[in-house]
Amino acid sequence: AAPGASRRAERSSAEPLGNNTNFAATPNEKGAETARREGRYRRYAMLDTAAMVLGRSHRVACCMRVPSYGVQQGTATRGISKNAEGRAHFHGVGACGDVWACPVCAMKISEGRRQEVMGGLRAHRQAGGVAILATFTFSHSRQDDLADLLPRFMDALRRMKASRAYKRALEPLGYVGQIRALEVTHSEANGWHPHVHEIWFLDGEVTPAQIAAAEEAIFQIWHKQAVKSGLGEPNREHGVDLQYREGDGERGQDAVGAYVSKMGHELTYAHIKQGRKGGRSPHQILADLAEGYTYRDACLYREYAAAFKGKAQLRWSRGLRERLGVEASSDEELADRPEVQPVMDLTHEEFSAIVSCKGQAMILDIAEREPLFLRSALDCMVEQVKRWRVDDRRRRRSIRENTERELYRLGIVPPPHRIM
Repeated sequence: AAPGASRRAERSSAEPLGNNTNFAATPNEKGAETARREGRYRRYAMLDTAAMVLGRSHRVACCMRVPSYGVQQGTATRGISKNAEGRAHFHGVGACGDVWACPVCAMKISEGRRQEVMGGLRAHRQAGGVAILATFTFSHSRQDDLADLLPRFMDALRRMKASRAYKRALEPLGYVGQIRALEVTHSEANGWHPHVHEIWFLDGEVTPAQIAAAEEAIFQIWHKQAVKSGLGEPNREHGVDLQYREGDGERGQDAVGAYVSKMGHELTYAHIKQGRKGGRSPHQILADLAEGYTYRDACLYREYAAAFKGKAQLRWSRGLRERLGVEASSDEELADRPEVQPVMDLTHEEFSAIVSCKGQAMILDIAEREPLFLRSALDCMVEQVKRWRVDDRRRRRSIRENTERELYRLGIVPPPHRIM
């Protein structure tokens, strides 16, 4: 596993679930704040790495580096603003909106999706419904190609959900709709592992016997469709997994609200977290690349970005949003959503200096913690870039003059006018 993965795992295991409306409580707020700040620096470093790996033609290469369309048209300003929690963000800066390949946009989009999911779960709970988590996987190997594996997987899911047998298996549960999250991890032992987690919304309580019966029936359907689509045979233990409570009986995680909150959090952030059993999420592969480039990881990340291009992170079943009163937002809207509290506007020279110094994370950190020093930090960056440009011009001129002298000495060109 990559450096830092064990620390994140320890933090995750140490954070208990909250009540029906809260996620994991943080035992040490100062430590959580430090981790959040470090995460921002890490994401911007990963963004630079993604741009390098995917190339200039990919939209990630322009993310957080160019003015937004409104700034280009003169209808908006570029600067720094804060949200309701006091977190600093850039406004008027172009965001690529790629939830799969861009670590900066992925975090913002995932937070928006998390809020949507939690709003839907809350409304469903208030109406007397319950929710269970369904997971679908299949057997795979390290020789499988992700670009070939993913379409087969989605085709098998589509065939299964369109079958009458599948719909009959759902009837005893009081199924009313679902939210599906597409995920993938990679391990050196078994290669790419695409899978989906689904939150099933049910109109009333269900018994363990009903869940077990539905799981057995759905596994038979899933096994048939997976084989028909050219996938490996699903494992009975993991191929289909329906979960309502963690643990056994009344002593398990019996508070449905707490478990539903956990599902909502895992559903939207699973593609960013560390994989299990030696596997890595794509963003963990990118984090490893940022710490130390390897050709193997670069190829894996390019393969992943190409295969998942245009795929939806979350997909709601038809009519479920309207039923729960949740409004839809595109990835681009979530990634470029303006914040509520403006801090300051940035000139073209100032923002160019921030980008040249790779100081996006540092400037946002200063805006949150020491806003009085923000102007001094910007002036320092602008002056530093000016010095770089002067030094660069001197260096280029020196190289040119030395080249002219050497070519003249060899008799290849006439004497330069500076030598005559």
